[in-house]
Amino acid sequence: DVILMNWGDNSGLRYIQENSEITGNATFLPQENDKFRSTVHIEKNQIYESLARLHEEELSHQYEHRFFSPAISVGRSVSFPFDLWDPVQDSPYNVEFTLRMQGLTYSVDDEMDHQIYVTVNDRYMLEDEWDGQTPNISSNMDMQYSHQYLQHGQNKINISVKGFEDNPYMDDKVLFDWLKISYDRHMTAHDNRLEFSPQYGPGRYLFRVKGLSSASDVLILKNGTN
Repeated sequence: DVILMNWGDNSGLRYIQENSEITGNATFLPQENDKFRSTVHIEKNQIYESLARLHEEELSHQYEHRFFSPAISVGRSVSFPFDLWDPVQDSPYNVEFTLRMQGLTYSVDDEMDHQIYVTVNDRYMLEDEWDGQTPNISSNMDMQYSHQYLQHGQNKINISVKGFEDNPYMDDKVLFDWLKISYDRHMTAHDNRLEFSPQYGPGRYLFRVKGLSSASDVLILKNGTN
């Protein structure tokens, strides 16, 4: 179905136009804010799984069961590529990863079903375990991951499903849903686009954005304010 919405008889304005003339003295100069904390969400709806044990009494439009391809079986490792742009590789702060996994197989006796081991660019990131045909959120908040291991451009996350010492033949399969990454990034546009936020709270900022093909033909949008 397609729903067409309008306001009155005319097209509405998506954004309010504001005066962007530089006035007064800047509180924060370009050399003080030439980098910022960027958070990106990476998700690909490549395969569908019905997941019979989830949402049994809900209508299908209230959830989605699509994931990265392929599913990951016990004893196997799968790498998924993703792109990051202009990481500050000498940043002393932690790169924060959050990923959502989905259990596909399940145990009838409620034993631990899933154990994963995760690396990013062949560097240890985290490991976690959970049970059942249920989702699981994992993060490396308590584990340091250095910016020096990030690449400008293509990176990769590798997810392994570990076996069980007491039962190496136990079937186990999980799905990779999405990945969120928070890292320090240079104030450099990619493909003539850069989304960023002021890092120091209220004040008057001067930004120097590198990587733009034109210094005059620039469109500035204030997301979440207009």
